Amino acid sequence: MKLNRNESAGGIGKYIVIKTEGLEEIPTTPVELAAAILKHPECVQFGKVGDPDEFFVLKLKDENADAALFAYSDKVMRTDIEYGEDIYNLAERSGLNHPHCKTPD
Repeated sequence: MKLNRNESAGGIGKYIVIKTEGLEEIPTTPVELAAAILKHPECVQFGKVGDPDEFFVLKLKDENADAALFAYSDKVMRTDIEYGEDIYNLAERSGLNHPHCKTPD
């Protein structure tokens, strides 16, 4: 299996991120989300390879997520204990501990 973004001509993966920070209200329906995007198109991040906002989405149900999140938490704890503990708590609920755990597709 290859990364989806490496297979697409535009270098965009299978996810697009909507940054809700800065929106007046957090959308709770598809219609509200569409309206928020129209009003604030800058909130949409495509994560294209090489862009300043390139990203990799990791769902907690991914069977490998706990390893990634525990490692990330360990590194973060060196500089920000509160944030590191939040990530650690995510890690504890991820991977094989997630009720919908699955192999990534």
